[in-house]
Amino acid sequence: MKSFRHLSLILFFAGLVSLEIWHGVFRLRTLTRRQRDQTLEGIRRGQGELARDLREILRSEGEHARYLVKMPAVRALLSAAPGSFETRISHERLEGDLLPYLLAFPVIDRLALFDITGRERFRLMRLARLEEGSGGVGSLPDGLLGRIEERAERSARELEGRGDDEVALSQLEIDQDKVEVAERDRQVLRYTALVREGDKTLGTLVLTLYAAPLLDSARKWEPLPGVLSTLIDGEGRFLAHPRREKERAGAPGLREERPRAWAILGGEKDSRDGPVLLVTTPVPDGLLGWRLVAEVPDPALEAGTLSIRGEYGWVIGSMAATALILILAGAFLLRLSIREVRLAESDRQMQMERQLRISERLGSLGLLTAGVAHEINNPLEGIENYLTLLEREGGEPSKRARYLEMVRYGFRRIRDIVRDLSSFARQPEVKGKTADLARVIERALGMVRYDSAFRTVQVERRGLDRPLEVLGDAGRLEQVFINLLLNAARAMGSRGRITITASLAEGSDKSMVEVQVEDSGPGIAEEVLGKIFDPFFTTGEGTGLGLSISYGIVRAHGGELRAKNRPEGGACFTVRLPACHAPPAASLHKTAADVSGLAGRVGRRAQARGGAEARRSGG
Repeated sequence: MKSFRHLSLILFFAGLVSLEIWHGVFRLRTLTRRQRDQTLEGIRRGQGELARDLREILRSEGEHARYLVKMPAVRALLSAAPGSFETRISHERLEGDLLPYLLAFPVIDRLALFDITGRERFRLMRLARLEEGSGGVGSLPDGLLGRIEERAERSARELEGRGDDEVALSQLEIDQDKVEVAERDRQVLRYTALVREGDKTLGTLVLTLYAAPLLDSARKWEPLPGVLSTLIDGEGRFLAHPRREKERAGAPGLREERPRAWAILGGEKDSRDGPVLLVTTPVPDGLLGWRLVAEVPDPALEAGTLSIRGEYGWVIGSMAATALILILAGAFLLRLSIREVRLAESDRQMQMERQLRISERLGSLGLLTAGVAHEINNPLEGIENYLTLLEREGGEPSKRARYLEMVRYGFRRIRDIVRDLSSFARQPEVKGKTADLARVIERALGMVRYDSAFRTVQVERRGLDRPLEVLGDAGRLEQVFINLLLNAARAMGSRGRITITASLAEGSDKSMVEVQVEDSGPGIAEEVLGKIFDPFFTTGEGTGLGLSISYGIVRAHGGELRAKNRPEGGACFTVRLPACHAPPAASLHKTAADVSGLAGRVGRRAQARGGAEARRSGG
């Protein structure tokens, strides 16, 4: 009954530690997801501000047309008969009024007036456009005018019946006639407004403006490093792109470059094309279908979440501190329980028996807590090393993404270890599971590579260039090789060579995969070679559980773990496991016997220690 109470106490505190670790992992995931959402929200917010700026530019440029149609000289010229004296006077007057206007607004390229038949009656245009300044401005004489423009007549019909302030905006065009302007800056927008006098329509004013300021604001916007900003029309053609060749007629548009972008062309806000998230915002009050599109690669989004690494450290620290407090509290309560048992007994013979039982319980608790601490410490060291690299490395998104993946993998390892706390005494069920030993060993090397004991150790791989499928659990087998690699590195004093050799070996009744881990250290003393797999046996500063746990895992998989010294110096550990095509049932009875023998050895060592303690207290 007392043993059941102590076991319940241990399981209770183990559950609390598991809950705290799970809470820490959940908090880290929540922080990452929140930072990712905030980064995307910042992109959308900046894109919305840019869309509003573009709308304001379009609106302000339309105001030029609304202002000019109200000038008296414009109405006077269109009211006069072509070629008359009144026309010449109105032409000179209008030219004098508009020359300062065009000089004051370099964005305006030309202004043209058409009568109701679509015949051109006046044109004032920019004669040259310098890099800094407006260049020259002049008007065409009446003798060069008179062309009929169907577009002006059509725009006049479309605007007829609308309000006096209505302005029609054309699609983006390339003005091929402006040879004095650089080819990349020839995009223009045309604003058309009706010239009225009372209820009578006199003609049409067409104002042509350069679109370069509008498009440059879309090309240069970069919310995050690596994010591409473009402006597209309703067909998906690029109106503005950082790579200017994409804007040419006939060049592939967004639909061709991103086949899965059909959703945003249909009106959706976001769409994903493989590793790229497309974030889009329509230009309000703009031309039909104009949209700002930000192409956000996943590495750029991951790089934007690295600013929370300080919160990562806080969460990990608080999680470790809470787990330690819970373990100490459990040990303290267990000690109080043992003290209560001691005080309840007065007879010496009964006191000796009680001391033995207490020692057994302490041994079980020590096996549990020391084993958990030993196995959790390995992934925690890997996590700490990769977090250090995240703080030290530059801005390469690929490295940061790889380091973050290794941090997440370490947390998954801790979660798997904690999940098995309540079933520590039971060996793992491996039926139906397979693992690639080559991949298992590579993951184990990835976890220990940045350990302080591994910084000057060379590793040579042999036979790991092909899959080695065995029957077993990949996570527990990785635990075995992490222990073997760390023990080898520490035995060599953190310098030397570790050789990992994998091969297929034929056993007596099945095919086996054999892996040898050899080091160039001093080897194992002959007097302790037969004890290294015993629980709590250690020649260094460890707990003496690493090889014991590894031995139990390998035997539970129907395999063998052996150790010997190499003739040329150093130790050699051999792991033999059944290949995946071989049935594991032949070794199940033997495995159960080995597990029972291992548990017996643990119990005898705990009893021996308890007896020695009792003799010291009694003598």
